[in-house]
Amino acid sequence: MGTTAGRTGPATAVAVGTLLLALALGALHQAGAPTAAMLLAQAVATGVVAVRLARRRLGARGGWWFVLVGLLILDLDTVVRTAHGAANPTPEWWLAVSPLGLLAALLGIVALLVGPRRRYDTSVVESAIFAVTTTALLWGVVARPHLVAIGASPAAQLHAAASVFLSSAIAGAGFRVAVARPGGRGALRYIVVALTINLVAQASRVVTWESDLDRAPWVGLLWIGVYLTIGAAAADPDAEHLVGLHRPRTARLTGLRVVALACALALNPLVVSVQQLAGAEPDASALLVGTLLITPLVAVMLHQVSRAQRDTEARMAHQAVHDPLTGLPNRRHVDQLTGELVERVASGESPGAVVLFVDLDDFKEVNDTYGHGVGDDLLVVVARRLTEAVHDVSDQGVVARFGGDEFLVLLEGPVDGLAERAAAAIDLRLAAPIDLGPLVTSTRASIGSAQVRSGEVRSASSLLSGADAAMYAQKRRRRRRPARVLGAVARASGAARDQVPG
Repeated sequence: MGTTAGRTGPATAVAVGTLLLALALGALHQAGAPTAAMLLAQAVATGVVAVRLARRRLGARGGWWFVLVGLLILDLDTVVRTAHGAANPTPEWWLAVSPLGLLAALLGIVALLVGPRRRYDTSVVESAIFAVTTTALLWGVVARPHLVAIGASPAAQLHAAASVFLSSAIAGAGFRVAVARPGGRGALRYIVVALTINLVAQASRVVTWESDLDRAPWVGLLWIGVYLTIGAAAADPDAEHLVGLHRPRTARLTGLRVVALACALALNPLVVSVQQLAGAEPDASALLVGTLLITPLVAVMLHQVSRAQRDTEARMAHQAVHDPLTGLPNRRHVDQLTGELVERVASGESPGAVVLFVDLDDFKEVNDTYGHGVGDDLLVVVARRLTEAVHDVSDQGVVARFGGDEFLVLLEGPVDGLAERAAAAIDLRLAAPIDLGPLVTSTRASIGSAQVRSGEVRSASSLLSGADAAMYAQKRRRRRRPARVLGAVARASGAARDQVPG
């Protein structure tokens, strides 16, 4: 509660300050000083990002460094254009500078989008599809017809196409980050607003260009909004907690995804149809590039979804036959394995089989005294040691968790002496000290066995029942005594430790 309240004040100050600054710079812009208003907005955004980075008050610093580089490039572009003035315009090659600034900003947003590597995450592909389809729509229906009408040069058209594409890519990546709901939600809201205004501003600048590539004055207001919201994103207290995607959306074909992919594939033919209906000549190069980009992207996404589906099915199949705590085969699986084993033995394909039923002694006391967490830790250690003991005896052994503190061992091979060797290996492994944090103990188990020789017909249930009965017979014969506690109640009390027998 206190932390939330502590952030509310600064966050409100950032919002109010951004709004007042936007009104002031908007008024300056409309009063006949658009260049001064733009330079001030850029200075605010660049300054806030630089200061917050220098003070290490921004999360996802790698992404913000790219944003800072992009802002500096765009600042340089504005200064150079202002210095040249209308009477001495910049050369056409200088048109490549502002797309470089947008590219740096795109890399910054993608740094948030990619984050740590995750399997089957479709975030990057989804963002790329958004960028290509949005660019195709804006370029084919809005931007290119206008540029052709005003006689824009090929360099100007290339600059416009690059600016629209990069702005679409930035917006797609940023929206995808926001949808994933990472930390830094307050800063993310400003980022999404900035990306939205930027996309609108890029499209507006292109469609308002005149033959000399001057834009409509009101477009400058949009750019002021872009820079101020970037500064607000960096200044917001939540920017310290801004991280990349830590919970990517599940890669699966939802109804919305199917519709979106279908629209993406149909977009280029639709744009051509609109151009023909409007009497404009379709842009064959843009159509070709768009198709060559969108088709493999859709194919990649479908492949990712398919792999994710297969992985999910395999994981569910594994979980159905394995114990979630120890990772060993569960009772359902061991019944199946035992049935297959006795069939091989009966047919003479296998030299024999031994089943060992292993039940931990005094496990209930550990659970009752130290809690189920310690009990679970003990079961995990026992499962690992049982597996090691079985591997000491046979390469074809299987250890399964039958339930609770009961384990089952299946061994395939010549049966003479096999059960005795396996039981001795298990006793040796379990006798070693087990460090469980609040408890250092050794443990032991009652072990019963049953066997079947090659060619002998015996059901799986009778083999398991025989081992179970032998285990309980041993448990009754053995003199019960507590598990040997080496550190007892233990670590917190030296006096208690002195009273425990060594």
